[in-house]
Amino acid sequence: MAVHNSTETLAAPAFLASQQNTSFPTQREKISCWDGRLLLIDPFQLMDKRVRVGESTHGADLDFEGFIPETLIYEATVVAVQFGSRCHGIETSLLLKHDHGDALAYVDVSNLTVLAVLQ
Repeated sequence: MAVHNSTETLAAPAFLASQQNTSFPTQREKISCWDGRLLLIDPFQLMDKRVRVGESTHGADLDFEGFIPETLIYEATVVAVQFGSRCHGIETSLLLKHDHGDALAYVDVSNLTVLAVLQ
């Protein structure tokens, strides 16, 4: 079952050929997308696009002094993609500019579900 829900895929052969002299295996993560069915999308396809996303995070639970999982839904523009090195513990992430301000924030793709590509 884990194979069917994987968020990783091998990179294109041309990309792999260009990386032959590196010391780490090249893999490109996919982002979960939802348009009535679960899809996976390459983060680089979202560059300069305005998207509606659901971001999984943990909020403070004041009653129990712990953290509870929650999903934040917002619209933002993808201004950069940071390609991570999983063997070094760095995830691929998107630099998002929120629609309601000038704030920029990196968000790991493993915490995102793209709900809609708006532009």
